[in-house]
Amino acid sequence: MRADRLLSLVLLLQARGRVTAQAIAAELEVSVRTVYRDLEALAAAGVPVLTESGPGGGCRLLEGYRFPLRGLRPDEAEALLILGVPGVLRELGLDRALDAAQRQIQVTAGGPDVGTAALVHLDMPRWFGDQEDVPCLRDVARALRSRQRLALRYRPPDEGGGAALRVVGPLGLVNKAGLWYLVAAAHGRPAVRVLRVARIASARVLAEPFERPDGFQLAAFWRQWSAEFEASRPRLPVRAGLVATARQILRRYDAADG
Repeated sequence: MRADRLLSLVLLLQARGRVTAQAIAAELEVSVRTVYRDLEALAAAGVPVLTESGPGGGCRLLEGYRFPLRGLRPDEAEALLILGVPGVLRELGLDRALDAAQRQIQVTAGGPDVGTAALVHLDMPRWFGDQEDVPCLRDVARALRSRQRLALRYRPPDEGGGAALRVVGPLGLVNKAGLWYLVAAAHGRPAVRVLRVARIASARVLAEPFERPDGFQLAAFWRQWSAEFEASRPRLPVRAGLVATARQILRRYDAADG
């Protein structure tokens, strides 16, 4: 169990950069004292871990250090290799990067030789759903990965005017049933906004860096925001009568949905 936790800890530091011991303890569900003991164990094993106290301090790896993936168990490597390249990653421009990462995992971790024949395919959009054009998605994703602010021209759904200029800090991207949403922090304000990527008319990555708030978790935020959004939608009971032909068509749709 401790070996798994140490691996999770070093990968957490590699993915997020500087992280406080309190944030690590919350993520790994251990005490802060345990975090410091694990950091000492990593340092003793040759992993260059640095700890800095005071405001703005935290725990991080030495700049440029990358932890090798040789510690992956075969089942962990299989979990990473079993998927093909989902269309959502292709839209982000990450399909080649994912292919290269999977080849590296297969070589360094001794994973199964699945090649290009993926065993699980993710088809995200719903049946009979329209595909939205998202010409600015890759620029948005680039700003997210490089942790830089974005200048957007955004067309709100409830305003008849043109696109309004907004400067935001990207916190994450969510694909909901084939539709892309940007979760972003408003510039100069604490509010977190959810923007539909298809309504972004233009996107420009700014030179200004953006630091994600400590403790922000995209999945947790999206669950809460989705629940609040669904609860806010008006509900109206409706009774509808269907002719026999319409009932037959609906049965075919149900059959297509499984």
